[in-house]
Amino acid sequence: MLATISRSVNALIGSAGCGIGLLNADGSAVEHVAAHGSRTAEWRTLATPVGAGIIGRAAASGTPIRVEDMRGDPRTADPLIDENEGIRAMLSVPLRVGAAVIGVISAYSHEPGYFSSREETLLEAFAEQAGIAIQNARALRGEPAAGA
Repeated sequence: MLATISRSVNALIGSAGCGIGLLNADGSAVEHVAAHGSRTAEWRTLATPVGAGIIGRAAASGTPIRVEDMRGDPRTADPLIDENEGIRAMLSVPLRVGAAVIGVISAYSHEPGYFSSREETLLEAFAEQAGIAIQNARALRGEPAAGA
């Protein structure tokens, strides 16, 4: 299901790639669990502390973060991965179940300034539904609910 969600983001907003990170068991980090459009496998080992980097800040604040140009942005957690992936613009949106943040969906583009308020609004609406789908899948597997 996570792979389908990440593919769907690219189709929805025309991004070059998409990654999904879910909060770990103690809520201290966003662990990357799926991606589509990635050039490298480096994303598979990423765990971004909540509050750190763009993804961690989106998780901590519960608000979207849109970056016009990743090159030189001091908020990036790993500029080398950004460079290897060719990431220039990024849009990170929290995944929620009710008020609880369970993770982050991040879309990226190889073009600086790619994302507008239109893509942000679309990704926020999509993330709302994706969060519910992820939580329902977890419940079917007997995993604890978000915030439990």
